Formats: sequence, C-alpha cells, structure tokens
Amino acid sequence: MKDYFNADTAQKLGAQLGIDGEEYAAWVAPRVEDLEILDRVTVFAQGLREQLGGDYVGVIGGIVDKLGPELAEGEGYFNHAFHLWPVSRFIELYGIDEPEVSLDAIEALTRVFTGEFAVRPF
Repeated sequence: MKDYFNADTAQKLGAQLGIDGEEYAAWVAPRVEDLEILDRVTVFAQGLREQLGGDYVGVIGGIVDKLGPELAEGEGYFNHAFHLWPVSRFIELYGIDEPEVSLDAIEALTRVFTGEFAVRPF
C-alpha cells in the first residue's frame, strides 16, 4: 500500500489541486523512495506546502475548493480519493494555529475522503 504514494499519485494530486503535477512529482519522488506509508504521506504534505507557499488560511481555502465532488453513499474513499490523504496530513501539520479554518477544512475533506487523522491534534 505504501507504494501507492509515488510520482504518479503526486501528479494526480498536483493536477487536482492546480499545481504543476510534474514539478510536484519531481519534488516528492526522490524523497519517498525508502519510506513507509505515513512518512510518504508526510512528504507529500510537505511538498504541497513547498509548491503552494503562501499563508495557511489562503492555501487551505484553495485546496478545499478543489477537493472534488462528495462521495456518493457506498463509494469508498480507497477507490476514489485515497490520493487526498496528504491533504489531511497538511491540515494536521500546518493548521493547528488556525483551528476554526482547519476544522472547516476537515469537515469538507470528510465529504470526499476522511479527516480522521487530521482532527486528532485539535
């Protein structure tokens, strides 16, 4: 399962979030090679921070706007939105000082993936 978080997934996530998927994948790929899954997801989140820059509130607002449609009942996020896990980790790592904004983002994320891990620090 850890191998899912690779250059291809970085390109997919980058494209969805409106960043240069190839550049993002080039940043992520060499950093995840020997890592386990949570560490890979952390690198993906760090790469989002690197690529998106700016202040957290503005960045997370832009990310939320691009999460995509809500999963229909019975649709599993492993099948449709597993590539969004780094967004959850991004909130967890960088959003603790903005609890209201972050909790709203977690609520939005929960409609398409899960905010289970991101909500724990709050």
